[in-house]
Amino acid sequence: MLISLPIAPLLWIVMGGGYVCINHFLVRLSLYRTNSISWDYARFLNYATERLLLQRVGGRYRFIHDLLRQSLAQRRIDTHPHLISSQVFFRCAEGYRSMQQYDKALHNFDRAIELYPRYVAAIANRGHTYLLMERYEKGLQDFNRAIEINPKYDWAIASRGITYRLMKRNEEALQDLNRAIEINPKYDWAIANRGSTYWLMERYEEALQDFNRAIEINSKDEWVIAGRGHTYRLMERYEEALQDLNRAIEINPKYDWAIASRGITYRLMKRNEEALQDLNRTIEINPKYDWAIANRGSTYWLMERYEEALQDFNRAIEINSKYEWAIASRGITYRLMERYEEALQDFNRAIEINPKYEWAIARRGHTYWLMERYEEALQDFNRAIELDPKDDFHRYLRALVYLALQQAESAEADLNIAIQIAQQEHTEKPGSYENTFNLALYHLVAGNLSTAQELYQTALEQTTFPTKIRDAIQDLKDLLRVFPENTSAQQIKAVLEKKLK
Repeated sequence: MLISLPIAPLLWIVMGGGYVCINHFLVRLSLYRTNSISWDYARFLNYATERLLLQRVGGRYRFIHDLLRQSLAQRRIDTHPHLISSQVFFRCAEGYRSMQQYDKALHNFDRAIELYPRYVAAIANRGHTYLLMERYEKGLQDFNRAIEINPKYDWAIASRGITYRLMKRNEEALQDLNRAIEINPKYDWAIANRGSTYWLMERYEEALQDFNRAIEINSKDEWVIAGRGHTYRLMERYEEALQDLNRAIEINPKYDWAIASRGITYRLMKRNEEALQDLNRTIEINPKYDWAIANRGSTYWLMERYEEALQDFNRAIEINSKYEWAIASRGITYRLMERYEEALQDFNRAIEINPKYEWAIARRGHTYWLMERYEEALQDFNRAIELDPKDDFHRYLRALVYLALQQAESAEADLNIAIQIAQQEHTEKPGSYENTFNLALYHLVAGNLSTAQELYQTALEQTTFPTKIRDAIQDLKDLLRVFPENTSAQQIKAVLEKKLK
């Protein structure tokens, strides 16, 4: 018993926490002797916290201001680069990336990896930085390298999947996201991103399953809740979409994407004033948000406020000169204002950016048709139909070109296909008044007057939204511009205009 007493402290040092305490004391003593810290360091940290330089998180402290943290870290790197560990470079890189200073982030990730070539987190995070810079091939190289080092690194695998998705390689994206979820079945971020991939592939039921599963794991993740709302919107389940978007905005009142998405949902429900309110609010939060600005422009032209629409499209294109949807939408606005040459310039520009942009190609063809440049219109409609053979309205427009070129058999063939596609949708979704108006128009041009009249009457009974009646009137105006002697079209147009009044 007497012998055991002096041994106890020694055992505590060797087997317990003695080394940690001794090391801690020696580090503090060394820093104090070199005038790097005060002796009462806790008092100093609390003093900095009271003055809002630091934030206390449990037993730790962190800088509140990223720029200050980054400046101090960078100063130490510049002063003593030979003493800096790979972890310090890694943390600096993360800070630069959070401030969207991607080149500086890459430089620091490179330094971290030079010091420790198998630093898997630095390699994967460099890949993520490349992803944010839209340098997808470089991102893939880093994710591949990180996964080779650690085949169970779920975040790197999921991030590679997201990279594949951004490259429109959706099947490969799904493979990686499935693999990440197999490794970690509770990985809500990967599950939600698989849901996003499913809705890009128009596999909405599977998307919903994933969003539901992710929300069960984390019921407070506004991005996932808003993603499910977006899926509901794509499925035209607008009330459910609004519920989710409202919930996401309650969690984060500054969530600009969710607010803008709710605005678009309102627009699809023909609640344009509420749509504008949400889009205005989004742009106040983020004045450089080109997607929200362009969608406000789209809302303005649906409300026939074309000058305001042009202002928004111009602003969005100034922010992002490669934004093909905004450019093509401005082209449509010019076309509605009968400024056809300017419309063509925008459609040409959008198609140069994306040569497979069938929506813009078809709208350019429509513009050529209105300008009576039928051969050019035919080329565009041929190309649009090659890209999307199931679009009934493209078939209808090409039929009009064939009629103008006096190619009756080709026109009849296209009208029959357009009627077949629209009739199938009418059978499956009889409440879709937009499709009913289109089906009525196709029968009108095909000479099936009684069927056309019945369908127009059905569509008028289905909808109380004036914007859709205006769209139907615009289609008839376009028809009469090229075929002014079509008395049936004149009569139906008069009925619709009377209904609108």
